[in-house]
Amino acid sequence: HHPVSARGALMSSRRHIVPNYHAARGPGGVFVPVDQAATTMRLTEGLEIYNQYLAAVCLHQGLTPRGVQHELARRGELTLDPQWRRASYARQLAIYLAHTEGKVPQKLLGRICGITPSGICRALQSIEDVRDHHDYDQLIETIALQMKAVDA
Repeated sequence: HHPVSARGALMSSRRHIVPNYHAARGPGGVFVPVDQAATTMRLTEGLEIYNQYLAAVCLHQGLTPRGVQHELARRGELTLDPQWRRASYARQLAIYLAHTEGKVPQKLLGRICGITPSGICRALQSIEDVRDHHDYDQLIETIALQMKAVDA
């Protein structure tokens, strides 16, 4: 029998008492690690949801999904280019709606869009930041409601 320090005893007891904050509800409402929860939605299903939201956003922005993909695939210093910025905003809004309304996990959206997890977080945060403006909030709500009507 080896002596256990107070810190060691506290750490081992925490492992059994403190819930896993990096868990989500999986099938049947059972908590599973986040990585397993993210894989409960297939890539094809997430891609279909994302593409539907991207198409809806493009319709409201006077863009096409193909045009958005083309602009975002360009190389170089593009952040000041107005066309690239419009395409980037459309993608951010589609990511936001696919995540909040379509329930596509962030990790899966990263795979779909070819964006790092921090890039997905920044996209979500940028849309949250503009929701304070009434016009943007109305646009987001309008697209979300239209997508719900299509699903019904």
